[in-house]
Amino acid sequence: MATSRSRVERVVNVARDRNVMFLAASIAYYAFASLIPLTLLVVVVGSIVGGQAFADFLVQQVESSLSGSGERVLQQALTSSTGRTGAGVVGFATVAWSALKLFRGLDIAFSEAYGTDRDPSLVEQIIDGVVSIGLVAAAVALVVAVGYALRSSALAESIPYANFLGNLALVGGLVVAFLPLYLN
Repeated sequence: MATSRSRVERVVNVARDRNVMFLAASIAYYAFASLIPLTLLVVVVGSIVGGQAFADFLVQQVESSLSGSGERVLQQALTSSTGRTGAGVVGFATVAWSALKLFRGLDIAFSEAYGTDRDPSLVEQIIDGVVSIGLVAAAVALVVAVGYALRSSALAESIPYANFLGNLALVGGLVVAFLPLYLN
């Protein structure tokens, strides 16, 4: 019992010494702040795919929160190509910026938590963030492709052990997504 207690005390002391709670809160903030532009991108893509019906549905869902002019602006932004382009550019730029901030925060948090002496320059942090974003995007694409392939009955029937291979590919996608966080 004494060894378990001493281990817990050491973990708590290390967490306090390395500001783990502050670092976790910082990461949570950046992740939460990334949700707003990501939602904007989802709305833009949805309006491209769903067209007028999606725009009408979305406006109907939020009409109690918007004024009449707000409804018209939202409707126009979702249905006109210039509105979608503008919203898409703003959403993409904001998501990219938020993701870079998130990955920079993760890099700093991991360095601080693991006590490494690595002090990368801003350029190195941005390069690390871009590589991480690219790998996460590749992993998401892999997961979507595997999910689609597993749902396709013709493809799933023609591949032996399709579920096992699909799960293996999904694990591989997670490794690709999270590996950059541990290589710094």
